[in-house]
Amino acid sequence: MKRLREQKGYSIRTTARLAGYSPGHLCLIEQGKRLPNRFSLTCLLQALSATDQAARLGALLIEEQIERLC
Repeated sequence: MKRLREQKGYSIRTTARLAGYSPGHLCLIEQGKRLPNRFSLTCLLQALSATDQAARLGALLIEEQIERLC
């Protein structure tokens, strides 16, 4: 998520505002300390004007985080 945000040139604050979340919440997601649900991920990817490819990347990142938690 962070890499995609940085590629777009967005700050955490801008991305969080566009997605309707706090910068702290987004920071925790980017650090892997909070796992976004499908709705959160969709909001964040829309805020980043992400393509279908980015959406698939987001899904893979979530799967990786779930595996680390288990």
